[in-house]
Amino acid sequence: YKWISEHHFTQAEFEAYRSRYPAEIDSRAVRSDAQIYVGVQGATSPDGLHWQVIPEPLAMFHSDTQVVAYYDEALQRYAGYFREWMVGLQARTAQNADPARWINVGRRAIGRAETADFRHFPMSELILAPHPGLSPSQVFYTNCKTCLPGPPDQHLMFPAVWDQATDTTAIHCASSHDGRTWNFLSTEPLLETAAFGQWDGGCVFASPNLVELPNGDFGLPYTGYDVPHKYPRQKATRASAYAVWPKGRLVGIEAPERGAFSTVALLAPGTRLRLNALIQRAGHIRVEAALLSGGALPGREFENSLPLSGDCHHTAVAWKGHDDLGVSAGEPVILRFRMEAACLYAVDFV
Repeated sequence: YKWISEHHFTQAEFEAYRSRYPAEIDSRAVRSDAQIYVGVQGATSPDGLHWQVIPEPLAMFHSDTQVVAYYDEALQRYAGYFREWMVGLQARTAQNADPARWINVGRRAIGRAETADFRHFPMSELILAPHPGLSPSQVFYTNCKTCLPGPPDQHLMFPAVWDQATDTTAIHCASSHDGRTWNFLSTEPLLETAAFGQWDGGCVFASPNLVELPNGDFGLPYTGYDVPHKYPRQKATRASAYAVWPKGRLVGIEAPERGAFSTVALLAPGTRLRLNALIQRAGHIRVEAALLSGGALPGREFENSLPLSGDCHHTAVAWKGHDDLGVSAGEPVILRFRMEAACLYAVDFV
C-alpha cells in the first residue's frame, strides 16, 4: 500500500531536499507569507493498517490540496496529479520579481509527474488548465483523478471548478486515454451544490475513486459543506455522500432521431458484446462487426443484426444465427452502430 499527501516540512528538511535535487525546487514551495515549506510526503504499508512514513519529501512543490497517485500498469511507473498554476510569460516575470506574490499571478490548474521510484517525484508538468469556456475567475481547485470501474486505461477526472468571484464550486468531468492528454466531456458541470442551507449547499469537492455499486450504478464519493469555500470555516459543517449515476450511465452517444457512428479498429478483448443503452419507444440500435479492411464479417451485417430496444443494461448483442462477433479475442474488429431514438452509454466485451 502507498499513501501520498501534501505536507508542511521544516526549513532543515527543505534545505536537505534542495541539496539532493537543486534543479527540482518549486519557488512556490517556500511560503514566506506563512513561514512554511510545502511539499509532498509519502508512506508505505504492508497491510493498509500499519504505516511507515518516508522521512524525505517525495517532492518539493506547492500542492496544498488533493494529491492523487496510482501505479500505471501500462507505463510500469507511478503517476501523480498535483496542483499547478497556469502562468503566462509576462505574469511569470512579475512572479520572479516578487516571489512572495506568486499566488496572485497564476490560475490554479492541474499538473502531473511520473516516477519509477516511489521515493521521489520530479517536478510536475501542467496538463490541464482552465479552458476558454470558463470565466476568468474560475480555476481548477482539485483534480479527483480516477478510472472507469474495471478498465485501468479509461482515465477520468472530476475536477472541482471554483469560481473565486462568487465563491461557488461545481464538479466537471474530463477523460483521457493515457492519463496525460485530457478532454472535457462537456462544458456543463456534472454536480453542483444543493440549495443554500442544505448540508452540501455551500461547496462540493469530489474524491477518488469512481466505483460500480452492486446494482450496476456508478458512485463517486464527494464531500459537501454547508457554507461556501471561503466562508468563516470555524462555522462550517461537512458530510460525505455518493453522487450516483443509475446503471453506470455517466455519459453517452445520443441519437434523438436517427444517427450512426463507427469505432476505429480495435483488438477485441472478448468474443461477445453487451450494451448499456436506453432506447425510446419505436427506437432501436443495430450493430455491425467489420474486418480491418472495412468489409462486414459474414453474418454480422446490419441486416442480420437483431435490434435492441427498451432499457438495455448489460444486454447481449446478437445476429441471426450468431451471438458472437465472428473474431477471436485479440483480433482486430471495427464496430458500426445505427441508432434511432437511442442513447448508448457503454460497450462491453465478454
